[in-house]
Amino acid sequence: MTQTPYNSVNDERIQSLVKWLADNDFKYNNLNVVPTDAGFRRYFRLQTDNSSLVAVDAPPEHEDTSAFLDIAERLASSGLHPPQIHCYSTEMGFLVVEDLGQSHIQQTLHKAPDNTALAADLYQTAMQGITQMQTMTDTTALPVCDGDFLRAELELFTHWYLDKHLGISIDHAQLAIINSTFETLINSATEQPYRFMHRDYHCRNLMVLANNSIGIIDFQGAMLGPITYDPVSLLKDAYLDWPTDFQNPLIDQHHNSVTPTVDSQTYARWFDFMGLQRHLKILGIFCRLHYRDNKPDYLDNLCRVRSQVENTVAKYPQLSEFSRLLSHCHQKQDKS
Repeated sequence: MTQTPYNSVNDERIQSLVKWLADNDFKYNNLNVVPTDAGFRRYFRLQTDNSSLVAVDAPPEHEDTSAFLDIAERLASSGLHPPQIHCYSTEMGFLVVEDLGQSHIQQTLHKAPDNTALAADLYQTAMQGITQMQTMTDTTALPVCDGDFLRAELELFTHWYLDKHLGISIDHAQLAIINSTFETLINSATEQPYRFMHRDYHCRNLMVLANNSIGIIDFQGAMLGPITYDPVSLLKDAYLDWPTDFQNPLIDQHHNSVTPTVDSQTYARWFDFMGLQRHLKILGIFCRLHYRDNKPDYLDNLCRVRSQVENTVAKYPQLSEFSRLLSHCHQKQDKS
């Protein structure tokens, strides 16, 4: 991540943060902003003479600091590496946490594009992290990723991708196909074993630390959810493409960790349908980020996600009507 000096003049939140840091005896030489796309949260690197920490501004009217603290403790108790918490105020929405560095998996591999051994090492470690989360992390009182939640995610695709982005007016027959597809995906998800679910476990939320160990960020939305959700987030990424021969051993690694055991055909369907659910949601989210939040760079990844959707629906006869509908929508867009 790049960083730039921050001018706090006329920024009341940062003036309050600076005072809070002083009150808690944090001494630093520089306060540098760390650009992110983290909702209402802002991050600032506190540079000292020989180390750094990260200060977090999480306005309490928009961000739930208590959820971050809760999930960080659960992950750390499982032997995983979220940022260590040094100081916090849930009332003010301020934290000081461990600095996990400036390179996530995508950035690290971008600097070493031909290092297949490094990629394999990082992804095996990341997949082992999923197994630790699913077998060792406490899920008491976590919100549940149920059918209603999954349906709300899928409806982002209908509103923001089909309607807003493609400009497609859906008739009753087409809506019936879409809703039937959604139910197929929801039923596949909810029949799976439910375990701890990070919910955004992908290459930009996994920081590369010393000896290629992995630090985990952006976990405050964790839930109790389907067992394939995080493996799909990692391997069917919206930001990186991986060939089948790279994915398959990692998929097998997770499949073999699942209890109770499940046959390969069922697991493959779970994995593919979970990937389709997530990618349809992502198409909607990326379009929402563009049209509502003025973040057009996310549209650069639409083609990758759209291709993953098309490849999946083409594999399953029960998705053939949805596949034809999607092709029709894309053809209309391509002609316009």
